[in-house]
Amino acid sequence: MGSCAASAGQVLSFAAVGFHGREWWTPAFALAGFGAAGRFMSSALMFLLAVAPAWSQPAHIEDFAASIAAAIPAGATVRLVCTGDDGRTQLELARLLAGRGIRLSELRDGTTTVRCSCLENLRERACIADIGDGTAHRVVATARAKNSEPSVLNPIVALEMRPLYAQRDPILDVTFAGSALLVLSPAMVTRTSIPSQTPVSSQTVPVTTSRVWPRDLRGRMRATADGFEVFLPGVTCRGSSAPFTLACADEGESWPIGIENAGIAPTRNTFATPEGLSFYDAASLGGEQWLVVDQQGMLTFLDSHRGVVAKSGAADHVAALKAACAPDSYVVTTLRSPEAESADVLRLSRVAGSGLVPEASTIVLPGVLTALWPLLVPSLAQDDRDAMVVVHDVHTGRYEAFRLSLSCTR
Repeated sequence: MGSCAASAGQVLSFAAVGFHGREWWTPAFALAGFGAAGRFMSSALMFLLAVAPAWSQPAHIEDFAASIAAAIPAGATVRLVCTGDDGRTQLELARLLAGRGIRLSELRDGTTTVRCSCLENLRERACIADIGDGTAHRVVATARAKNSEPSVLNPIVALEMRPLYAQRDPILDVTFAGSALLVLSPAMVTRTSIPSQTPVSSQTVPVTTSRVWPRDLRGRMRATADGFEVFLPGVTCRGSSAPFTLACADEGESWPIGIENAGIAPTRNTFATPEGLSFYDAASLGGEQWLVVDQQGMLTFLDSHRGVVAKSGAADHVAALKAACAPDSYVVTTLRSPEAESADVLRLSRVAGSGLVPEASTIVLPGVLTALWPLLVPSLAQDDRDAMVVVHDVHTGRYEAFRLSLSCTR
């Protein structure tokens, strides 16, 4: 490890020998405020590549993250800029730094920039980072010898969103019913085609009720063996697929949201547990544990008795997701985009005990999120959870539903 202060400016570049003994990558850092410091970084990296085989305890990416964290000023917000290896270094460093409580941002102003790179030759790997806040710079570096065993890259889990349906009227929920897609609106249910599958004839049935809907109307659907159910504030409907019909009654029932509840009262938009805790959204974490957005907009962990265990920041919505490549539990939350008006951001986090570790994956939505529900798909096991996202584009007035899932790469 090494550190230094910076002075004048220059571009620093270096090369490494790849698996086949040839030059395979030449990253370049445009590091403002470097002169002798740039020469130091180049020398430091070459020194690390020379001495790494002699280390008895090789450094890992966790050590690199720890070195970076130790060099970051207390309370600083960090912007990561890493090059090479298809972005894997940046994703993993973001996860590890967030786990150490360091705030990450994509904004340039008011942040400490960490420019990093990792490279390797036939015998060793080395990582180096320049940490600067516009007035001063530090350099940290780690290296380790490569062993004879083939390396296995940890999977990178990321959010993936695919469009399902769009219309002018508000969309409250969507679900799959056999070969068709059901779309719930305040006044009707539409039966339409699933994207990229065999087309079906479009049909609609009205939602009949004497209720006056609350301003922030919410709705939920669930497919059954021979039809579907609709849940609205103080209203429950049951429909059939053939023929396509719907019958509604002004009565409330528990909604299928992954936690015991009494539904939504006619004049409200929040749920309540049997113990009386009001909440807006809930994510089932398995093992009879939940993460809810309480009535004050705080993420709240509940135990098997639905008692409050801990709180973990503010959010408007939360839903649970599961990845096929990783055993961890994940949740997606929403926050307003700092760079775009009338737009929300989806942020992925890994559940760690009674806390959340932010992942690097985020999605800027094409509008304001109006609904986030677990996607109820009868053909999928409960552990293969996806989510349904509804976005309102305030500029065009359109509502669009998306299927949200986790993708895995190595």
